Amino acid sequence: MNEFALLSLLLAVNSFIIANFIYIKNPKNRLNQIILIFGCMVSLMNLAEYGYRSADSIETAYLWFQFSGLWPMIPALMLHISLISSGRTIILKKNYVYPLIYLPAVAFIFIAVSTDLVIGPIVREYWGYAYTIADNPMFYLFALWTVLTAFTASILILIKYLHAHGIERKQALFIFIGLFFPLILSLITDFFLHYFPQKVPELTQTTSAFGLIFIAYGVWRYDFPQLTKAMAADKIISSMTNYLFMLDPLGKIVNVNKSTIKSLGFSEELLLKKNFSDIFPFSLDYYLEMSL
Repeated sequence: MNEFALLSLLLAVNSFIIANFIYIKNPKNRLNQIILIFGCMVSLMNLAEYGYRSADSIETAYLWFQFSGLWPMIPALMLHISLISSGRTIILKKNYVYPLIYLPAVAFIFIAVSTDLVIGPIVREYWGYAYTIADNPMFYLFALWTVLTAFTASILILIKYLHAHGIERKQALFIFIGLFFPLILSLITDFFLHYFPQKVPELTQTTSAFGLIFIAYGVWRYDFPQLTKAMAADKIISSMTNYLFMLDPLGKIVNVNKSTIKSLGFSEELLLKKNFSDIFPFSLDYYLEMSL
């Protein structure tokens, strides 16, 4: 076993342990659950990398490369993580958002596993078997989607960092490092350096594993999944049994709890399009006075 394959194996084990560590910190937290899935995917991809780097035949390496076709799920999970950790959980309540995040990933996984359109011919390098860049429109479409998805995730966290203060700012910094720098380093090693005469090992899986380490440190050091204001508010709202509306200054409904949705018989999506006055006949002041 060469040292590059050994590194991939160690990172696979490390990523799996870290993913479960994050989950155990707060198993009921949605962000922790998504990071668990993300970490397990990073672990699987490093395991696949170990497989084709240590393979003793091109046929075995090809099977491992097909297994690594699950990789498109990682940028989709990165975007999901960024939406939750940046406080944009309300976006995830819209019906079209989850398909928008995950359907392209599923489509690219199907193409990667069933065809040779996403990766080029397999070659033998000093670090083991490696893929080459496929010179066809499908690969460039896949590369563009990957970069845009991961870059969008990073920008959302960067915006959070720029507007946050104190501990939330530190939390956002660790997430940003964990998501953004793996993207940049993998672009350099997996794409740009492929055109140079001196070959270097691809580092997408390695950098993803190290990115996970930064996220895990943030969980351990700052406990950010439990401290995000938006997530705390969502938890309080969802647990209340009586009516609860959150309104903007103009009286438009911006959030409701599950009990309200169930009692009124409206869908959440419909309620979030209405003003308070569209549902109740009297003014908001009337109901405030009645509650005193």
